[in-house]
Amino acid sequence: MTEPIGPGAFVAVVGASGVGKDALLSYARERPAVLARFPRRVITRPPGPGEDHDPVTGEQFAVARQRGAFAVYWQAHGLWYGIPASADTDVRNGRVVVANVSRGALGELAARYQRLVVVRVTVSQEIREQRLRGRGREPERGIGQRLARPDPAPGHRVDAEIRNDGSLAEGGAQLIRVISDAARDPLATGTSGSLTAAAAPPLPERESPVIPLLCRRPAGRFPRRPVWRLLIGRRLASLRRMPSSWPALPYESWHETCDTLHAHTQVLGKLAAKLAPPEPQLQHAALRLTARGWETAPLPAPDGEGSLVVALDLRTHEAVAEHSSGRSARVALAPDRPVAAVTRELLAAVRQVAGPVEIDLAPQEVPWDVPLDADFEHARYDRDQVARYFAAATRAALVLAAFRAPYRGRSTPVNAWWGSFDLAVSLFSGVPAEPPSGDFIMRNAMDAQEIAVGWWPGDARYGKAAFYAYTHPALDRFTQMTVSPAAAHWDAALGEYILNWDDVCADPDPAALALEFARSVFRQGCAACTWDTALAASADGTPPPVS
Repeated sequence: MTEPIGPGAFVAVVGASGVGKDALLSYARERPAVLARFPRRVITRPPGPGEDHDPVTGEQFAVARQRGAFAVYWQAHGLWYGIPASADTDVRNGRVVVANVSRGALGELAARYQRLVVVRVTVSQEIREQRLRGRGREPERGIGQRLARPDPAPGHRVDAEIRNDGSLAEGGAQLIRVISDAARDPLATGTSGSLTAAAAPPLPERESPVIPLLCRRPAGRFPRRPVWRLLIGRRLASLRRMPSSWPALPYESWHETCDTLHAHTQVLGKLAAKLAPPEPQLQHAALRLTARGWETAPLPAPDGEGSLVVALDLRTHEAVAEHSSGRSARVALAPDRPVAAVTRELLAAVRQVAGPVEIDLAPQEVPWDVPLDADFEHARYDRDQVARYFAAATRAALVLAAFRAPYRGRSTPVNAWWGSFDLAVSLFSGVPAEPPSGDFIMRNAMDAQEIAVGWWPGDARYGKAAFYAYTHPALDRFTQMTVSPAAAHWDAALGEYILNWDDVCADPDPAALALEFARSVFRQGCAACTWDTALAASADGTPPPVS
């Protein structure tokens, strides 16, 4: 028999329809001080008023179930319900997971988790009737049938009971107390008890705390786009004004969220590749890291009436489709929404605001092959982790932008590559080069001599955030050169020079250290590849870009 999952806890909220379970969960989820996970349920019910869920068809649910996308699933009232498999990971990592579940699922939950906390929500029949009518989900006959249905106690020990006749703040505070007890004291959660509004006063409203900074990157940068960056040591006044304390990026702590975010960027990239006019080195398919997150450049709208921008807003945690006419639509990325649900809703939003478009939904340059609109495996989306990644990526992008700025040859902007989930710039000598292989990406992306410098937040092959650099064509003499700073090294497996993000963050002047790396590798690459010396010198600001 499989060992029950721990050491975290699963808080199962049960009760009849109309008692206010989802309202209590929303109240608790929106409180910054509540350190728990609230997975979004997948239900074979169309979108509509009431619970915010991920709607799927019966066929889509069956496929997801077969692929192991759910920790627990059940059928009730002619519908299928599923809790994403990310709940198992959270409990393994010691977190508290809170979800609205069916009484019939409690036996499976008790066998699955070491610590199950059952919360029963009840309410008077009069108030329950008011709530059922107020949510507008069912016809009058359906409401009558629900009210006539008995509300038996669960066939399992109840650890806490919430009488939800009072205000939302009163009931929400009771649930928050149960969650806090589960998080604080593993031994206390096995005790039966009943909570009342008087025992748990409403919590005061609180402002969102400042989010600490952290950086990371998703696994799967397999054929990685060439990217390289030139770092300039002068004119760093704006970069030096940034705080010297840069965010740490332990990849292992957020690789699940990283993979989910990576998958979301692929939808944007595929739209860019489909709609943008083709450019050399596949530049039209690249995305940008802006002040709000990852986004496309303005694309020709499919309706022929203007331009379209599609973005992942990493501040509001939404996918956004915007038309130049002013039409726009937003799709929630959190809490913990499967890639499949976000993909379908985002494409529907794009079609709504900009006209019909179809893209290939097979993921690229990643170790999984499930189509994006059928991917229920990747569902973890932790807002704090995304915010930390975004803060780190923004710093890296500023370094890369400063590196390329003075170069007088052809160069790319700071590209955000959705296949490899990295940031990069390429500086070109103007000389053609033989592609390393004949596949579509390589023969189109790497047909010119270049030096690339980039940054990634870590992946399955190299589990650390790092700046990297390489030349194309690759030359043996380039691998044997001495580059600075001392922490930089050649990684033969990757075929790149590496400067780990941890070494950058530990330096009193992280921006200057990262720029030193890019500048040093560029100089050595120019020497190894015998670039024009005057062109190479321009990357160091000789002559200065502005006199």
